[in-house]
Amino acid sequence: WNMWQENSLDAFSQIAHKEALIKGISYVLVGPGAKPTVPEITIESALSAIVIYEAGSYRNRRAGLKRWEDDDGFLNATLYLPDSVEKYIAKNKIQSGATSWSSVQWKPREVKGENWPLSNPLGVVPLVPLVNRPSLNGTGQSEIASILGIQDAINKLVMDMIVASEFSAYRQRTATGISIEIDEQSGEPTEQFQADVARIWASENENARFGTLEASDLAPFVAGVQMLIEHLAAQTRMPYGYFVPQSGQPASGEALRGAETGLTFKAKRKQRYWGETWEESIRLGFLVTGDKVRGAIAESETIWANPERLTESEHVDALTKLASLGVPDEQLWSDAGYTP
Repeated sequence: WNMWQENSLDAFSQIAHKEALIKGISYVLVGPGAKPTVPEITIESALSAIVIYEAGSYRNRRAGLKRWEDDDGFLNATLYLPDSVEKYIAKNKIQSGATSWSSVQWKPREVKGENWPLSNPLGVVPLVPLVNRPSLNGTGQSEIASILGIQDAINKLVMDMIVASEFSAYRQRTATGISIEIDEQSGEPTEQFQADVARIWASENENARFGTLEASDLAPFVAGVQMLIEHLAAQTRMPYGYFVPQSGQPASGEALRGAETGLTFKAKRKQRYWGETWEESIRLGFLVTGDKVRGAIAESETIWANPERLTESEHVDALTKLASLGVPDEQLWSDAGYTP
């Protein structure tokens, strides 16, 4: 708990989860900190970090890399291996507008008071992936990648509706059976009738007829957008009410829980995968501080908050019923959300 709080992980863990949801993967980097008893645990973006695995394995990390640009415009990189840590810096400053690292020439980055390379006493790569929708090759998938096509279609329909509302959402008046006067100077037809609330269109020509072109019906656009939102909700397991505000009487608590069932189970599945990342990160943190006993405890578990929506009275009532079954107070306190 001290390790978690010292690294502000109650806040930064949320950033790790968000990055994984958006990019498909984020990373947790564990290393020595300013205090010998507390390791440094940082969150790394998939845009600046990567790991590779041993051939034929989806668990044993062969190497990890973190890269960044320093204040002087030089690219830096740190290569993490199971037995060593190698630090590098580019020989030349990054070129303006450069988009590729393939042409960068590297040299060892010497740090005063450190050997090159540094030894890695942990015996494993300390860059731990936090993967969204993991596969057996170690890669993940962005939560929004599969629904970008639906979102593009929604955007297209909304744009079409805006265009229709701009050019054909108003009734147009027509006049037939009349002669069109031509301006003698410009040679262009002149506008004989002006639409206005205080004007009446009239003609002496007995063949003149006036009519109206109805405005475009925007309802089909709205129906199309609603249909696509339903597909979006089904694919993401998000309640439809999250996308479209409900009118009338607010839904009851039971109805809300029923609508959120898919989302709740989806959150629980992510907790199962992501819990492994945090467990390994904390074990590595113990190894960094020299605590090999706790660093080797494989049965540790990440304790997650309940993603299911419950009112406080419902929650306390459920805990009271559990207490009547003999559940220990310590477990009830934990289920109630109290810290150790």
